[in-house]
Amino acid sequence: MFIGRKEERKSLESVYETDRSNLLVLYGREGIGKTALALEFAQNKKTIYERFLPAGDKEHEGLVSELFEKIKKGEYKQEEKTLLIFDEFHYIESKKIFEDVVYVLNNEESCGRFMILMLSSSINFVENSLINLDPSFVSSITGIVKIQPISFVQMVEWFPNNSVEECIIIRSILGGIPKYLSLWNKSKNLKHNIIDLFLTRQSVLLEESEFVLRKELRELSSYNTIMISLGRGLIKLNDLFLSTGYSRAKISVYIKNLIEMGVVEKMFSANVRNAENTMKGLYRISDPLLSFYYAYVYPNITRIELGKGEEIYDEIIRPSLNRYLRPFFADVCREYLDLMAQYGKLDHDYNQWETWYGKKGTIDIVGYDSKNNMICGICSFEDDIVTIEAVAELKALTAQAGIKKCVYCLFAKNGFDSSIEELASSGELIVASLKDF
Repeated sequence: MFIGRKEERKSLESVYETDRSNLLVLYGREGIGKTALALEFAQNKKTIYERFLPAGDKEHEGLVSELFEKIKKGEYKQEEKTLLIFDEFHYIESKKIFEDVVYVLNNEESCGRFMILMLSSSINFVENSLINLDPSFVSSITGIVKIQPISFVQMVEWFPNNSVEECIIIRSILGGIPKYLSLWNKSKNLKHNIIDLFLTRQSVLLEESEFVLRKELRELSSYNTIMISLGRGLIKLNDLFLSTGYSRAKISVYIKNLIEMGVVEKMFSANVRNAENTMKGLYRISDPLLSFYYAYVYPNITRIELGKGEEIYDEIIRPSLNRYLRPFFADVCREYLDLMAQYGKLDHDYNQWETWYGKKGTIDIVGYDSKNNMICGICSFEDDIVTIEAVAELKALTAQAGIKKCVYCLFAKNGFDSSIEELASSGELIVASLKDF
């Protein structure tokens, strides 16, 4: 099933329609849908596809030598461009292959016009090592595109029969990664999907987090130690120092590598007037699958081996899940507001979205427009309806941040009490619950 990626396909088509041959690099983590996107784009186009596995240069040259000979003889020459896809090209060690790619690009008259897509699931390779390849190859690259997880709107399209709440939970556990989303059994409930995917010895995702890290990193035990601490909610650099026993310099290097992988992020707080009330030097696991793994799976690995998956869910996951989901729900709320702003449904054209991490609480949503008009909000994924105390909390937090004027908004899983509804009706407050999504 191929869903979404309309903007990506539109961009690829615009490059394909140009007169000259092109070379694009598409990259992103394993399972994010690079190959599916490329093959969907290849529909109704003359296409050559080769996937590379780890092997020596002679093996790789043998794989494509006959292909390049045919191309150089003009056997693929046609009126339309030919699409040439090299999947997992970071495994290529042969300089000759890159030289042949450049030859094809520079000799349209004899070879014909080509659009060459080089795909890679190694983020580290593309962002740090690509520049060291053959200079003529690097200089021939038309563009480098990082494929991102699918949006929440696209995910709802993926699960058309699931509720918004279920879609938020699924996204918070699996992220917008098509490889993982395809594993979710739509005929089973949340509990049994989590047990099947994570909490049995045969679970297909039980060792996925280790695979993701091992693909890009050495010294897995050291990285694992840091991820375990982050999974426990230790998000300050000093807390990581005390928890791991590593030096701050070592932690900083490891965190930097995890950030480059896209699995950890430094949480930059919104820039506000009262910086002294702002928490700094915060980190979190940004990848939902790894976040869920280190929060719930890794700490219970022994019980999983003993077949206690159902107990883990009932005693540990279910009671704390709503609280765990809050930052992921906030991500969806920001996406909701961004769409509202794009369609002119808000008072200003807000286009920049941040979070403020205060010493006494968090403002989940801090939005700006080009004239510095602001909107601020907090999000609750708890089962109880949100009461008027939430308005007082939000106003207190904006005062602590030094935000003197903004539009207030509240998001809730299950709605609001009558006093909040009255404020919303009078225009003093923007509110939205899952039914509004």
